Amino acid sequence: MPRASMALVLAAGAALLPCLESAAAERLAGNVWTVEPEASTVTIVDAGRKIAFVYDAETIIRRGSTDWPIADLKRGDRIVVTLAEETPDALRARLIAIAGPPAAARFPLAMPSPGTP
Repeated sequence: MPRASMALVLAAGAALLPCLESAAAERLAGNVWTVEPEASTVTIVDAGRKIAFVYDAETIIRRGSTDWPIADLKRGDRIVVTLAEETPDALRARLIAIAGPPAAARFPLAMPSPGTP
């Protein structure tokens, strides 16, 4: 391939790179820490760090294939959040997928001892 053609191909590929990066939506995952309806924010905890994001009327909240209201999110719920791409100044949720119930619902607080009926 001639040198000029190779440079043209490389320049075209470099021009497409920002488009490809913005096409992939960023995701967060963690356990719900707080839900603040008056501020339209949810804070999650993942690996000991807290991350807050905002939601709005266009945010979809689902458990499986069922739509859920934001008020049904509980502390400890495991969620995966797909962020909207057009908000560079704040994290805005486009989709909140509820992946699991709070840890207390999965594991009882008190386990019976082996000798207890």
